[in-house]
Amino acid sequence: MEVSYIKLVEIAKKNSFAVGAFNFHNLEVLQGIIAAAEELSSPVIVQTTPPFINDAGFKPVIFAAREIVSRCSVPAALHLDHGNSFELVQKCLVNGFTSVMIDGSKMSFEKNIELTKKVVEISKAVREDIAVEAELGSIGGVEDQIIDGGSGKIIIPEEAVKFVEQTGIDALAPAIGTAHGIYKSEPIIRFDVAAELNKLIKIPMVVHGGSGLDVETFHKLIQLGFSKINVGTELKIAWYKALENSFKNGKTDPLLASAEARKAVKEIVIDKIKIFGSVGKARDFINIKD
Repeated sequence: MEVSYIKLVEIAKKNSFAVGAFNFHNLEVLQGIIAAAEELSSPVIVQTTPPFINDAGFKPVIFAAREIVSRCSVPAALHLDHGNSFELVQKCLVNGFTSVMIDGSKMSFEKNIELTKKVVEISKAVREDIAVEAELGSIGGVEDQIIDGGSGKIIIPEEAVKFVEQTGIDALAPAIGTAHGIYKSEPIIRFDVAAELNKLIKIPMVVHGGSGLDVETFHKLIQLGFSKINVGTELKIAWYKALENSFKNGKTDPLLASAEARKAVKEIVIDKIKIFGSVGKARDFINIKD
């Protein structure tokens, strides 16, 4: 059941839970994510990135993802994570994505505002309930590589207020000390900054770099207004370890190996959904199907 990103994160924020946003890089991972959400009757966001779209091709990715999302029995949204060009974002908007992230965090503050505002304007012209997420500050780390903790430029709360007001975004991914990838050391999460942001801005906030954070950190961030939590690297690791074990144990049939990988991904997603507090929350969306 396809539901807008805006409704997912707003209801989650209002009811003090978070919706897991899980990155997929192939069909098995996508199926594992949906299977977990359906088993726990949880809303879910499935998201992909420009590298996968470029590798697999835009049409195959969008066709498979939209088909699976539309057929699933729980509220689900299809999201573009870390959109890195206006052209790709625009293409996603007119081809069925329910939300997009435009990542202008490497730009100057003023240029980030300019680009993000442009994306918001075009998204609302396509469909009013399409959501735009943006990053402010700099969330460190590199996907698929070990990193040295939460590197990056921490967000300035006063700048966040200006950014939200001038762009009209629907959700903000602020840099508060998390990082993409797997943490080599304990990240230093700026809960003080998160608390200040929660006082100053009213839109939902997003945790980027959710792989490897502990349960207590997740719960604190949810209490501070973060209602979407991104998880990607852990799913990739579970996927390739399952394939590796399958081949080592003589399961060389691609279908059998893929089934093991799908199961491993599902187990990770089930664990995260329980931590995020969204088990059984699909019922909250019964009467708001788009």
